[in-house]
Amino acid sequence: LRKEQIQSAFALSLFMGVLLVAAFVWLSTPLASLFHQPRLAPIFRLLAFSLLAICAGIVSRGLLMRELDFKALFFIDTFSYLGGYLLIGVPLAFLGYGVWSLVIAAVATQVSTALACLIARPPGSPRFSFSQTGGLLHFGAGISLNSIVNYAAINTDNLLIGRYLNAGALGLYSRAFQLVMLPIARISTALSNVLFPAYAQIQNDNEKLLRAYRRSIATTALLVFPILGGIIAAPETIISGVFGDKWKAAAEPLRLLAIAGLFKAIFHLAGSIIQAKGKVYVELRLQLLYLAIHLLGIYFVLQHGLVMIALVIIVASVWLYLAKAWVALGLIQGSWGDYFMDQRGGLVLALWVGFWIALVDHLTSPLPALPSLILLVITGVVADLFGFLLLPTAWLGETRRWLLERSFHLIPPLLRKPLANRFGIG
Repeated sequence: LRKEQIQSAFALSLFMGVLLVAAFVWLSTPLASLFHQPRLAPIFRLLAFSLLAICAGIVSRGLLMRELDFKALFFIDTFSYLGGYLLIGVPLAFLGYGVWSLVIAAVATQVSTALACLIARPPGSPRFSFSQTGGLLHFGAGISLNSIVNYAAINTDNLLIGRYLNAGALGLYSRAFQLVMLPIARISTALSNVLFPAYAQIQNDNEKLLRAYRRSIATTALLVFPILGGIIAAPETIISGVFGDKWKAAAEPLRLLAIAGLFKAIFHLAGSIIQAKGKVYVELRLQLLYLAIHLLGIYFVLQHGLVMIALVIIVASVWLYLAKAWVALGLIQGSWGDYFMDQRGGLVLALWVGFWIALVDHLTSPLPALPSLILLVITGVVADLFGFLLLPTAWLGETRRWLLERSFHLIPPLLRKPLANRFGIG
């Protein structure tokens, strides 16, 4: 990238930020009316200014990602979040500012994040030139459209439930969705963000790309599937223990959304391959079909309740899981057999953890939800750990050994020798 390209991208981002702020300020009242909540209008207007901050810092953030400086991004995101919510949001809440404490904290977090990115990797003065942004605009527009369509697809269910059902149904569904997306966002989505710039550096070496893609699938399955397996095994205790007994009605949607989560965790990884190969508009077509399945499917089953909506999410997730894999494997000459086998270890571990959690859930059913939840968490962690270390390699695959090798320095010294002997780690 030339300096002039970076400066031009910075100018374009600032211009887009101004347009987005103006659009959301203008649309704040209609958006509030859409949800039958007039009080949302001033909240929309203030939150709109966080978009300007995001746009101001996005080029610097992209450069840090391109340079694989995720350590800097970790500290920026962590301290900005703590500063925004802990130092600003919590005191304002105690002073009685209510929902405004969250709104101001969100804006403060985005502003501090943008400033920190600009300081860590200055993009230079904003100077726009069409001649410097041709290739960037073509690729960037595809990425942006992908993000918009994906965001729309992810939030279609919440939008339609909030619009056509009621706040109670939306609350139940959103809490279940939140629990499922937590491990996916923290592991699979975070891994995808790291893999894209790494893949881009080896985009013409299909052998390396295939090896890295397969490893990412196996790793994600081993880390995410057991968590989702535990949720599938005991959804009522989990939702009641986390949010209280009033949320028990969300248990069955939670179970179904966790099943959809198994597919969501994997299809995120294919996007990094597709984008690194420059096929963003191929991915865009897949995302548009994914959005259409969400919109039409949920609209037609809305009156049948949250369980039917969750089933639509499963259907849409399975479709994108297969479609993205088909494109990614075609680009790097991978095979379907290897693709499914790489997920075998995670599925075995999910069944193992799910069995023990279901058993303990049955035995502790007379207890209140919170103590039961604590016992389930302990059971899940112990079962996952013992399963990861003791189940046969023929079941879990070779990625287990690869993960242990790369985290060996984190293992307590007393356990290193027996683990080294068991797995042949030097």
